[in-house]
Amino acid sequence: MKRLNCIELVLALASLIVATGRSGAAPVGTAFTYQGRLADGSNAANGQYELQFVLFDAGSGGNPVGPTNFIAPLAVSNGQFTVALDFGGLAFDGNARWLEIGLRTNGAARDFMTLRPRQLLTPTPYALYALSLAPRPGATGLYATVGGGTNNLASGEAATVGGGHQNTSSGPEASVGGGSGNKAGGGFSTVAGGRANDIRSGAHSAMIGGGEENTIQDAAAYATIAGGNNNSIGEEAEWATIGGGLNNSILFRSTRATIAGGSENDIGAFAPGAFVGGGYLNSIAFRTTNAFLGGGEQNRIEASAHHAAIVGGSFNTNCGTYSTIGGGSGNAIGSDSSFSTIAGGEGHRIAREAWNNTISGGEFNLIETQADDATISGGVQNAIGDSADAATIGGGDRNRIGSSADFATVGGGYSNMSSNQFDTVGGGALNTSSGQYATVGGGQNNSSSGWAATVGGGDWNESSGYHTTVAGGDENTSSGYDATVGGGSGNRSSGPMATVGGGSYNWSSSWASTVPGGYQNMAGGLCSFAAGRRAKAVHDGAFVWGDSTDADVTSTNTNSWTVRASGGVTFYTDTNLSSGAVLSAGSGSWSSLSDRAAKDGVQPLDGRAVLEQLARLPLSTWRYRAQAPGVRHVGPMAQDFHAAFGVGEDERHISSVDADGVALAAIQGLNEKVESGKRKAETRIEQLEKENVELKARLAALEQLLKPQIQK
Repeated sequence: MKRLNCIELVLALASLIVATGRSGAAPVGTAFTYQGRLADGSNAANGQYELQFVLFDAGSGGNPVGPTNFIAPLAVSNGQFTVALDFGGLAFDGNARWLEIGLRTNGAARDFMTLRPRQLLTPTPYALYALSLAPRPGATGLYATVGGGTNNLASGEAATVGGGHQNTSSGPEASVGGGSGNKAGGGFSTVAGGRANDIRSGAHSAMIGGGEENTIQDAAAYATIAGGNNNSIGEEAEWATIGGGLNNSILFRSTRATIAGGSENDIGAFAPGAFVGGGYLNSIAFRTTNAFLGGGEQNRIEASAHHAAIVGGSFNTNCGTYSTIGGGSGNAIGSDSSFSTIAGGEGHRIAREAWNNTISGGEFNLIETQADDATISGGVQNAIGDSADAATIGGGDRNRIGSSADFATVGGGYSNMSSNQFDTVGGGALNTSSGQYATVGGGQNNSSSGWAATVGGGDWNESSGYHTTVAGGDENTSSGYDATVGGGSGNRSSGPMATVGGGSYNWSSSWASTVPGGYQNMAGGLCSFAAGRRAKAVHDGAFVWGDSTDADVTSTNTNSWTVRASGGVTFYTDTNLSSGAVLSAGSGSWSSLSDRAAKDGVQPLDGRAVLEQLARLPLSTWRYRAQAPGVRHVGPMAQDFHAAFGVGEDERHISSVDADGVALAAIQGLNEKVESGKRKAETRIEQLEKENVELKARLAALEQLLKPQIQK
């Protein structure tokens, strides 16, 4: 930048015509022509420059008067330049004024260089001051200005009417720019234009930008109506704003309130900081601080709903402090329902005194009175009852959580009900969870009414006891505490800790009784077990198995094992099913495996030796200690049997195979002994018969000898 170390100033006032009182005289403006000369050292300056002119009330320091004038670009030739400056009609009031000039070369990225000293203006511009004192039509206020049009009135001190028709500027330093029938009654207030706009007295620094029949009432300082028609800001509504639109109003003492636009929106009295973005027939009621209504149609934030919000939609009502309705139609949040939210949808309602609740969407969902922290995520006609804190409905249709059912949940589905604390219905249709901590996972027409009871799914199942479970199936019932039905159809588990695994029409009715499945089985005894078909374990500890026969098989006594196996019974005692015992169909005795192919280490046995050992074996009559006193048995002791024959798995048991084998061996030994005696007897008989024949012969001979003598 060139260093300008000398400036020569020549001041002239051009085109300044002092107004007279003559009617019809044209008014003059407030601009004047300033001429100067720039020198660069001893040479005249040439080139493009940017100039800055500031008017001050002192030669140094002081305060600026009027606006700063910027001139760019300005061509300076041979040091000469001429500019038009305008500091407004109030700049020259009879006091001295100094002009401060700054300059820089055109386009330079740096601050203006201030030329010193400031230039004291000569008296010629004070013709402007004389102009302000001259009598003019309509300018009745001291230093007032009226320009253009007819029937304008500037009655306030330093008031201005720029033009137009029948405009009035009655506040000190108030201004009406133009238009028709406008009034600026507040000090420093402005009506830019339009028709029949009115700023009342006391509305300090208020502004109406334009439009028609807009009103700012008394003492609404710093209030603004940008435009529109028939908008109104009430008394003492300081800093309130209406952006435009039709028939919008902000009432008494709603300071800092705003209506951005729209039609027939209103903010009630004592609603500081309230905001309406636009829309139609929206309202924020009185005594509602910092409420927000974004737009839409016929939405309303009720009295004392401080910091409440309605973002949009139609026919929504919000009565809760810090509560929000995002949109939708016909949604409502009740009084004292603070921090609650309806995100959207239609016809939702959060009732009074229900804090921190949320309805995310859907239609006609309801959270009732005093149900704090509750949530409905969506769906249709779902409801959470009064005082059901932290309850949740995920969605679905016509689902409900009952009164005081804290932390209850319905995930979705149709017409499900969760009515006690910590209850859960996952989904399905027409399911009910009414026992505390109870659960229905899904299915339809299921009921879980016991404490911590569970129905997993299925149809028409009921879990009504303490900790009971029905996993699924249909028409099953679990009612004994800790009882279980796994599934199937028509099963009942009514005993404590009783179990029915599945099947159909089975019943487990006693403590820890079990029916694993099958058909028409009953476990009615303590710790009893019934399985198959029509097995009836009616005694404690009884085990009953029924085959496919359509007839009952029933236990006969306590702690018994009863089996109907019309096809026989087989017990295997090894993993490859090669050893065991069989009770054949229709048989009354067991058949032990004795196949030669299954045996090893076969040795011949001396039957007579076994017989002799058996003859020496002690035999007794006795009873088992665990049996009733009247029961008796006969036989050897296992220790004596093992000592005598050395067979069996140990010396505490006698295998029936070994006992039978010893008996058979002894029979063989006895038979051999009998046969040997028989052979000896036969030999003796033959000998006796021979001797008898001989004796008979001898007798006959003797009789022949004696016969003659006998005849004599």
